Amino acid sequence: MGPLKMYRWISFSLSALFLGAAVLGCSHVVESSKTLWGSSTRALEEARTKALTKSYPVDFGECFDSVLAIVQESGYTIFLKDRVERHIVVIGIPGNVDTTEVGIFFDPPENGKNKIDVSSLS
Repeated sequence: MGPLKMYRWISFSLSALFLGAAVLGCSHVVESSKTLWGSSTRALEEARTKALTKSYPVDFGECFDSVLAIVQESGYTIFLKDRVERHIVVIGIPGNVDTTEVGIFFDPPENGKNKIDVSSLS
C-alpha cells in the first residue's frame, strides 16, 4: 500500500471513529474532539465561578436574540452559538488578543428571570 493510500485510509478511519463515537454518545470523545478543533467551552464553563452575572425578566428566546444583536452591533465575532446548550462564545474583544474567548451562558429561567453569566479566561 502506497503512502497516499495509507494516508487516506488512516484519515477515513479516524473520521469514522470520531463520527461513530459522537453518534453513540461518547461524550468524553466528543469533548476531546471539540478541544482539538478549538470549540470546547469546558474552560469557560469552569470560569463561571468568577463570572459577571445579571438576570433579566424576559423569556430565553428574546434574551438570547438580544445578546446576539448586541454582540453583532458591537463588532465582536461570534465564534460559537448554541441555543440548545444555552451559550454563546465571542472573540475579538478590543484590548485583548484576537483569540481571547468570552463565554455567555444562559441559565434556565428562575422566578421569571433568565440569568446570564459572562466569563473569560483572562
